[in-house]
Amino acid sequence: MTHTHLSKSELIGHNLQEKTSGTEVIKRLIASGLVRQWDDVKDKRSKHIAITDEGRKLLFQVFEHTNYVGKIITGKLTIAEKFTLQYLLQKLENFHRTLRKEDHS
Repeated sequence: MTHTHLSKSELIGHNLQEKTSGTEVIKRLIASGLVRQWDDVKDKRSKHIAITDEGRKLLFQVFEHTNYVGKIITGKLTIAEKFTLQYLLQKLENFHRTLRKEDHS
C-alpha cells in the first residue's frame, strides 16, 4: 500500500523472499483478486502488480486485528518503553536486512 505499483521483482525484494516463494505468493494473490498484474511497457519480460480495491479492503480488516495484537504484545509498557522497543527492533531488522541483501548479491 505504500506504492501505487511495483514490479514483481521489486516486491519480492522488499519482502526479502526467495524468488520462487515470492512468485507463488503473488500468483495466489492474483488468483484471489487481491492484486492485479500487467506487462511493463518498457520491458516485456517484467510484470507490474498493484493491490485491488478488494485487497485494500481485506488489508484494512487485517490492520484492525493487528492493532489489537500489538496492544497485547506490548503489554503494560509505557510509551517511552514502546519507542525503545521499536527502535531496537528496527535496528535488528536493518542489521538482518543487510545480511540478507549480502546473501543475494
